Amino acid sequence: MLGDYCGIKSRKKLSPEQASSLYWAYYALARLGRWHDSSRNGRVGTQALWRGWFTLMDYVEAYEFLKDIDE
Repeated sequence: MLGDYCGIKSRKKLSPEQASSLYWAYYALARLGRWHDSSRNGRVGTQALWRGWFTLMDYVEAYEFLKDIDE
């Protein structure tokens, strides 16, 4: 699973038939964007979400590049 390589740890294992929730994706992007709930309000800022998105895109590009090399 891509999340294992990206440093995203899911709290529970989901069956393949069950899709991840939007809640999980929101906080996974936040964690990739180096967000820690230090103020304990649970809200993620836009900067952390964008940093997480670009980090995820870097991981995806690296994965695709390495997959092409392997072939």
